[in-house]
Amino acid sequence: MPRATKVRPTLSPIHLLTEDPLSACTWAIGKPQPVIESLANQEMIVGDVLDVGCGCGENTLLLASRGHMVWGIDHDQALIRIAREQAQKQTLEATFVVGNALELDVLGEGFHTVIDSGLFHSLNDKERKKYLSGLSHVMFPGSRLYILCLSENDEISSPDLHPLSRKELEKYFQSGWQIEKIEASLYSLCDQTAPAWLVSILKI
Repeated sequence: MPRATKVRPTLSPIHLLTEDPLSACTWAIGKPQPVIESLANQEMIVGDVLDVGCGCGENTLLLASRGHMVWGIDHDQALIRIAREQAQKQTLEATFVVGNALELDVLGEGFHTVIDSGLFHSLNDKERKKYLSGLSHVMFPGSRLYILCLSENDEISSPDLHPLSRKELEKYFQSGWQIEKIEASLYSLCDQTAPAWLVSILKI
């Protein structure tokens, strides 16, 4: 299985063109999430990678720069366009797909590592169950899922966000999965950080 390379080029900051600058400022920080970068630095992200809810592709392109075959998927066409432009600008190879995270089975690919940075906490209960069902189509036994999601201690108020407790996370991964670790972490926003969980889960 291919491992991350030691070549670490500097990634260009991403500047969003959007009709909603407040939303862009909150969620698009113009660089990889520090937690994801730390995982990459420790070579804990291995093999072929899927970045679900990739947005502008900051995490995707980081992993492409480390030598991974990596796909990013997001439902927002404008964000995928920006991600593709950034990949071309930085001469990095990554596949960006406009698609629904609840229909991952249509990808027709399998991945050794899946990263979910900020998607899981935006789904409701029904959507999470469908999402996990789709993940089973793109992961092998032994593949690993990393979720970075807002915790119940988060104070960001939005009807579109559904922060999770440790017990809620454990409930979703009882069958077909093995939780390796749930640790307190931070989710980086444009001008602040928010309490989060970093979850490492093995597909069995």
